[in-house]
Amino acid sequence: MPRYEFECDACEVRFEETRPFAMADLPSECPLCHRLTTKKVIAAVPILTGRRYTGPEVPGTATLTAGHGSECPCCRR
Repeated sequence: MPRYEFECDACEVRFEETRPFAMADLPSECPLCHRLTTKKVIAAVPILTGRRYTGPEVPGTATLTAGHGSECPCCRR
């Protein structure tokens, strides 16, 4: 089952809860104040591509290499 992050509107505490997809958008009881004034927080999730970043730290100018070689279809530029 997936884990979701929630934030309580009453006491502003953040917490995680494991629940089924069907219950993802339902409010959850706050573990601190026990109210149902919670909402699901959209959290950033890192995406791993198996490639290594080798370029400068300027957005849009990254060079990605997988180390397979110049003839590999995924490594050609």
